[in-house]
Amino acid sequence: MEIPLNTQKAELLGKSKHLRCLALTLVVVLSIMSCLNCLYESSSESSSGNSGYSGYSNYNNYNNYDPVGTCLRYPRAFAILFYIIYLFECKISGSSSYVSNDLTPYEYANYLNTVKTSAPVLGLKMECYHIKVTTHTTTRVYSNGSTTSSSSSNRNKVVTWTGEVHFPYRACGDLTGEIFGINEQKFTKLKLEKTYLFETAEGAQRFEEVKRNFIHANQNRDLSYEVFPRFEIPGFHDRVFVKARGASKPAYLNSGWFWLASFCLLSWPFRMCLEALAEPRRATIRKLIYV
Repeated sequence: MEIPLNTQKAELLGKSKHLRCLALTLVVVLSIMSCLNCLYESSSESSSGNSGYSGYSNYNNYNNYDPVGTCLRYPRAFAILFYIIYLFECKISGSSSYVSNDLTPYEYANYLNTVKTSAPVLGLKMECYHIKVTTHTTTRVYSNGSTTSSSSSNRNKVVTWTGEVHFPYRACGDLTGEIFGINEQKFTKLKLEKTYLFETAEGAQRFEEVKRNFIHANQNRDLSYEVFPRFEIPGFHDRVFVKARGASKPAYLNSGWFWLASFCLLSWPFRMCLEALAEPRRATIRKLIYV
């Protein structure tokens, strides 16, 4: 019985060539352009307004009006918000993992041997929680004395307990076999997934029994619960960048240059260079569990 597991970070965009990164970049650029446009319009308004007031009262009202702050309020907030989202997307992107896990042929052979021979950690994680609903009421008072009220509700997940259980097994083996195509190109982006299967149906039934007992012992700790499989292989990385023998990687393909490009809103061109340079490959690490 084979039990597939999703990798910790899914392939973000695959065939779409990192369109999410491109879209976020364009939104940030447009927000910055909107801020610059506000600065230009506000400066024009200020220069024309300096000769248009008369009397102390008008002078005082003019000084209390801040056209720059008023105009920049929303574009500046959007620019900061989407820039933070953009940097977060860069952090969890596959390209960030590839440039951080750069392997020579010798290092790749050692890495693959370590992953194949390491005994995995197998078990279950569980969290108990409830949903807390918070209601906010806003009241607006107008100059004529009338008022209006509006309410908004937020639903927040409150985790009150977490726990895990380890599934003991007698031994494990590896069914991965040879991974082909790594040395066919100078550079290869290897996307790894992992899965496990039990030697017998009785082993799978034993795992389900441990799962049922774990849930039964803890499900009443709160109103709701979630159970997650735990399958960890020591030293496993789901993305590695492999260089062929004798190949030298361009100096800009490292994590330092990646983040410099990302901070300058150039993450998408950097990723396109990486796409053009390296050949993508996929493989699955398969473990056989003996109970």
